[in-house]
Amino acid sequence: MDNLQQILTKHLEHLKARIAEKMASRNASGRTVASLTVEVSGDAGALIGSSAFLAIERGRGPGAVPKNFSSIIEEWIIHKGLHIGKTEDELHSFAGAVAYNIMKHGTRLYQRGGEQDIYSSAIEEELADLADEVFLAFTQVINKDDDNGSK
Repeated sequence: MDNLQQILTKHLEHLKARIAEKMASRNASGRTVASLTVEVSGDAGALIGSSAFLAIERGRGPGAVPKNFSSIIEEWIIHKGLHIGKTEDELHSFAGAVAYNIMKHGTRLYQRGGEQDIYSSAIEEELADLADEVFLAFTQVINKDDDNGSK
């Protein structure tokens, strides 16, 4: 069991690092990347992220937004180093307009039906590598049991 947990942890940490690398250019504040955590218990494991995680790859659709969405947009603008207007009021107004537009129409990535490959291919590749390693580990355990049973 310990070996399986080590294998799961290794692959989930590797997946987390690959995703973080791909997200670096898209995530201004780093909060979404920082939200990624690996949890392994027994023979199961998970890579868990914030609710915003899925929107990184497919965009955000129209609809309900967080209460402070305008402030989140404003913070994103600041983290990106963008200069909007000359006053704080102009920044507030612009962030409010962007938040409203996203709420009504979704992000441009969502509108285009686009998909940035941030995690999909990384998950597929890591699952294949994990399956190979787990299969090899169990084969070794079975062979060891057979060797002990035949003596």
